[in-house]
Amino acid sequence: MRILLIKCHGRSLLSRIRPIVTEPLELEMIAAVLNRFSGAGLSYRLYDSWLEGGSSKDIIEKEKPDVLMLTGYVTAVEEILGLAAHAKKVSEKTAVWVGGVHAEGCPEDFYSEGVDAVFFAHALWGLDVLLKSYFEQGVGVANLYEKMPGVAYKDDGAGWVEKGPSAEGWAFEGPVPDRSYFEAYKHKVRYVERRGVALLKTARSCPHLCEFCYCRLLNGGVYQERPLEEVIQEIRGISADTIWIVDDCFLTTAARADAWASALEGLAAEGVHKRFIAYARADVIVRLQDYVKRLRVIGFDEWIVGLEAVEDAQLKALGKGVEADDNAGAVDVIRAAGARLTALFLVSPDDDAGDFRRLWAWIKGHEVRRFTVSILTPLKGTKVYEQYAGRMAAEGLARPARFDFLHLVMRPTRMPAWLFYLRFWWLSAKARLR
Repeated sequence: MRILLIKCHGRSLLSRIRPIVTEPLELEMIAAVLNRFSGAGLSYRLYDSWLEGGSSKDIIEKEKPDVLMLTGYVTAVEEILGLAAHAKKVSEKTAVWVGGVHAEGCPEDFYSEGVDAVFFAHALWGLDVLLKSYFEQGVGVANLYEKMPGVAYKDDGAGWVEKGPSAEGWAFEGPVPDRSYFEAYKHKVRYVERRGVALLKTARSCPHLCEFCYCRLLNGGVYQERPLEEVIQEIRGISADTIWIVDDCFLTTAARADAWASALEGLAAEGVHKRFIAYARADVIVRLQDYVKRLRVIGFDEWIVGLEAVEDAQLKALGKGVEADDNAGAVDVIRAAGARLTALFLVSPDDDAGDFRRLWAWIKGHEVRRFTVSILTPLKGTKVYEQYAGRMAAEGLARPARFDFLHLVMRPTRMPAWLFYLRFWWLSAKARLR
């Protein structure tokens, strides 16, 4: 069996500028599962056009795989469907499987002629089960899907069948990612000005309940932390000097922060020193400020914090669960610890000129040097999406490619669209100038 794994990217302004280019961690996690079957006759190839250049279609034509695995975010839906259709034109025998974070929450977006199966729950476990059935039990590819929970597939009547997740999937711990691909293209990976930054996942989903956030819906909405010993062992094997922890919220409790600090202090005593970038909530930063200082000493030199808004009414409307004072406090705590803050803000299509001015005044007043601004983009499955779904459908702006947080998916209510974009890009330009 020959498998081709492709990381798909939607086309947007960021895809042209590319301030951040990461390793395809999800493909490297899949690769680690596939390695278990290399002795049984399985071979595979990873491909990410942002790292290798070239064309995904050309790679499909060259490889002519037995199985094509595609993954990407919501902005890549059209790209994924196009590549699936292209693969079927190259060879009708190619099985096309789709996975990733968008497929996990919205599998129906990939129900098309070119796609054979969509992995929407416990994908690594499901893939492991599927390949065991194929190699150890001799089950043909066409019959594999019926035996696997957490997958949607086409039945004989051309409809789609969704098999819910299995209890076994919750307990499955996938192997440590195979970072061979990262090592080959490490020189092309970057996080803004930092080069060769590796990604690390230490938990699934998020324990918080922000109503606009899609990440908390992943893993069936169940927050699960990986065993700390396993993660520390993975860190030992990462060649990069800087590691970006891509959990939606790394800091959660004092117990977790203490365990991590102790483990990393132990690594430092062994001579293993890393720099870390991680996400956190403002209220947790304030509550665990002593740990923010302690973690700074052992390498946590940048915190990415979703402040979102600077007024209590706006934060309440987002269902964020924090207050404006928490945001101000987090800025002070991170600065006092000697770490760098990257603040994330949202502007809403319902904002007026005063909202933009007050946001900029707050940023200046609190001397936030590094920040990004995104447009509120309700993602399917969230409570905020339910609130705006009718409006988005009626206005016809909500194509997948526009869900990059840089485009309006709803018409502004308090100013023309051109003026909203002007204010948005003016504020974004301020971020680059600072």
